[in-house]
Amino acid sequence: MSNELRYLSPEFSIDEAKCIANQYYGLNEFLCQLPSERDQNFLFQSQQSKFILKISNIGETYSVIHMQNCAMECINNGIRVIPALDGNMIITYKNHLIRLVSYLPGISLADYQPHSSKLIFNLGKFLGQIDKSLMEFKDETAKRDIYWNIINAEYIINKYKHLIVENNRRQIIENILKDWIEIVVPLFSLLRKSIIHNDANDYNIIIIDEDNIGLIDFGDMCETFLISEVAIACAYIMLDKEDPIDSATYLIHGYNQIIQFENIEIDLIYHFICTRLAMSVTISAYQKQVQSDNHYLVISEKPVWSLLEKLNTIHTTFIYQTFRSACASSK
Repeated sequence: MSNELRYLSPEFSIDEAKCIANQYYGLNEFLCQLPSERDQNFLFQSQQSKFILKISNIGETYSVIHMQNCAMECINNGIRVIPALDGNMIITYKNHLIRLVSYLPGISLADYQPHSSKLIFNLGKFLGQIDKSLMEFKDETAKRDIYWNIINAEYIINKYKHLIVENNRRQIIENILKDWIEIVVPLFSLLRKSIIHNDANDYNIIIIDEDNIGLIDFGDMCETFLISEVAIACAYIMLDKEDPIDSATYLIHGYNQIIQFENIEIDLIYHFICTRLAMSVTISAYQKQVQSDNHYLVISEKPVWSLLEKLNTIHTTFIYQTFRSACASSK
């Protein structure tokens, strides 16, 4: 299946990256290598501008990379693809697809403080605006079967949950999966679908200030349930928070200002959040085995477990009511 966990990341040396950047883009000033789950990213500078040389996983197809490029152009979020010296937007080198994208200045949400209610609310609005733009974006390639598509949650969690060795933690995952199968799956056909970014985690959200927010890394973009977008963002904005439900509420409230949730979606947001978190720790458990030296893959694992254990103590009825109130106040 194409939603199996991806091949190992490319392993180009910095010297190779420098040669590619110079040969195809005329860049000479290398700054550093940036972390990535399954690709390689190298930061370069030319005069006052910065660019990222993105070397895609060998399993990535041209149509997927082209889709991402077109989506970035559609969203017009400040990221643009820079053509190579020969005019091509995507080049091929040693069977890897490569492109150069402009660097989005700012600080990742993970490193930005404080996470004020204004910032989180504006993040919700920003993601709503992104998704509103993507509703007009059509590409058959987006109907792809990837493991981070929450449609595959049951398969992914079942496949890797045995790698969670602590009984109490595995039981939390079992309970989340049970709710997903019994509550959410029967309603699949009633939920709106759209092409979404699908990975608004705290390292992909870039903050300049509370009013200026950006989004990077379109590698998990696909057509899936629309509410996945806000649920994924909530899952990460809730990390390391004293009151995670309060943080999620501000984000939901902001998103709902731009795209109003349908009634059937509101009570499911919480289950989408929990299921994304469950996917995160089960996938992380597997990735630790195959890429034990890539610390980026497990960077959120500890705070995700802390959040799951905290959510396990909160009654779902209270969460339903809180999220409903957030959506009602947006109308």
